[in-house]
Amino acid sequence: MQEESKNARTFKELKWSDLQDWAGGKATAKGIKYQEEKRVKELKCTSSCSLVARVEGTIEYFTEVSLKNGKLSSICTCPVGHDCKHGVAAVLEYLDLIEQGEDVPVVTEEDILIKRSRRGFAGAGVSEAYEAEASPRISRNIWKSWKNRN
Repeated sequence: MQEESKNARTFKELKWSDLQDWAGGKATAKGIKYQEEKRVKELKCTSSCSLVARVEGTIEYFTEVSLKNGKLSSICTCPVGHDCKHGVAAVLEYLDLIEQGEDVPVVTEEDILIKRSRRGFAGAGVSEAYEAEASPRISRNIWKSWKNRN
């Protein structure tokens, strides 16, 4: 699909530091753990080249991650509300699937996953972002090779 390949190119251009600058070291480390624990249960691309996902946390959360002009941003139904570990997990899951040659479906704005992520955010307050900390331990080869691109 044309949208998917454009989306893949956009997200593949990310550097490790982009994730940490966006979500902070703590959220990035937790996002890695969530992705490794297979907590990303549903992942799709939108026609506008963002990612939407259903992620299991304390409860089920819905997140949408965008990448525009090299800057990541996200909304989420979690208490943080944006730029959180759920978004990090979604990005990492997407990169992992693309690396494995798997297809990620492209959906329209009418998809329930998009509606749930945006509906939850509409009433969410802005929580303080996670505090940055030292670079997290990366246990999988894909993350090691990706981080070394910097």
